[in-house]
Amino acid sequence: AGFDADTRGWAIGNSEEIRKAHNSFRPQASFDVEQREEGPKEDAFHFVAYIPFKGGLYELDGLRGGPIFLEATDGDWTKGALKYVQEKIGKFAQTSEGTQTGEIRFNLMVVCGDKRKALRKQIDELTKAMGESSDDVVELKAQLENEENTRAKWKTENERRRHDYTPFILTALRLLAEKGQLMEAFKKGKALSERQRANRRQAEKSD
Repeated sequence: AGFDADTRGWAIGNSEEIRKAHNSFRPQASFDVEQREEGPKEDAFHFVAYIPFKGGLYELDGLRGGPIFLEATDGDWTKGALKYVQEKIGKFAQTSEGTQTGEIRFNLMVVCGDKRKALRKQIDELTKAMGESSDDVVELKAQLENEENTRAKWKTENERRRHDYTPFILTALRLLAEKGQLMEAFKKGKALSERQRANRRQAEKSD
């Protein structure tokens, strides 16, 4: 409390808990691949955030010197944020000549509170007032169960992201080669990939 913006940023950047959570998603590998410094480097990805603050909508961009005031808000600030997000995506999706590049490397995320806490609080309050068998309580419990199932699914997905599948893949390739099935599997996979690309191109033309 009482920190200026630079000190708060330094404190967050040096948080051991945040560092561990961030590093836990680093791709696991059984061996390192040396990267040659040839050709142009890819642009670094970074986050741009939109937040409401004291009646205004602000953009927070790590490549800018500070918060950027965008417009005044009168309640639902998300509509204004959506407009600026669409403009930014449209800007990066075009070349200097104004043609579309097909750039799709954008992720939209929302930082919000844990819905389960709010649901548990509502369930406790309504249970005391109306009883456990009321329709509202039953509905809220169903929503809570759905949230718990979602968290379980996220946990499984995160474990898969962290896992190193290299030994499994190498073993599978070796066994296929020993059985003389590697080239056949490769050709089938290549044909499937080509069909999927053709289907995507056809779908894009239809749109």
